[in-house]
Amino acid sequence: MSRDEFLYVAPYLTSLLITLGVFIYTWNHRQVRGAVTYLWFIGAQALSIIGFIFELISPSLNLKILWDMFQWVTESIVILAFFIFAIEVAERKFRHPRLVWSLILILPFILILLLLTDNFHHLIYHNPHLSKSDPFTILEYGFTPFVYIYTILFIYLLTFYGVGLLLRSAFKSSGTYRAQFLILALGFSAPILGSIFPLLGVTIGPQRDITPITVAVGNMIIAFGLFRYGLFDLVPIAREKIMENMADPMIVLDVYDRVVDVNQAALKKVNKKYSEVEGFQAKTALSEWPVIQNHLENI
Repeated sequence: MSRDEFLYVAPYLTSLLITLGVFIYTWNHRQVRGAVTYLWFIGAQALSIIGFIFELISPSLNLKILWDMFQWVTESIVILAFFIFAIEVAERKFRHPRLVWSLILILPFILILLLLTDNFHHLIYHNPHLSKSDPFTILEYGFTPFVYIYTILFIYLLTFYGVGLLLRSAFKSSGTYRAQFLILALGFSAPILGSIFPLLGVTIGPQRDITPITVAVGNMIIAFGLFRYGLFDLVPIAREKIMENMADPMIVLDVYDRVVDVNQAALKKVNKKYSEVEGFQAKTALSEWPVIQNHLENI
């Protein structure tokens, strides 16, 4: 690979490294609710970027189409994993889950069938051809009606619904939890917003598809949340499930003995505000409650 080719690919390699970094961090916290699903999401993102890079450096039309097909499949996994992650974290339950999932999975199933048989009908790749560009040739093809239908009804609908769940949870939460949900919503929105430009025929970079770059932006936002707000460390819990108005004190600790949530009765016992105990070690946050201190020391 020449110097010019390496410099051209460098931003996409950087995006891949950022994505893999988030994957490794999440893997180390995979015991947390939602983390395994997020691993599928971030892993499929990494595979999609790899597919994009191989499409870029492939010399022939057939190879580029093959790697583009690979991206269609991995990006579908990305959308499904995000949707599942959002309903897990937001604790959303469907009245008729079988019906919902049947409707959701119809389009990806049709997509795979059309990808495998595209040589006969060209319902995915309309007039595929190579466009000359430096330092690589670029795969270009017209967007068919099915591509628009799939993008709107599957990619956008599921993503915006998932982001809506995260925003709804953010407004029902407070403190660090609200920040976590907002960070997740923003990080997940960046790639999908970037995908709108090629669909509208707007090119704002050397490639028609800028998803690998917007993925990097989204994952940088998520990475900020990982280290600043403890994503997959302090786990958002549906606060409405904690009986805020119960008379008895209630304290929820995570596996690291940090305060995940606390109701008003417990706050009165330690004479502190919610922000002064959330996320802190229990022994520190509850130091003014001798009974609890003794209990923690005997654990």
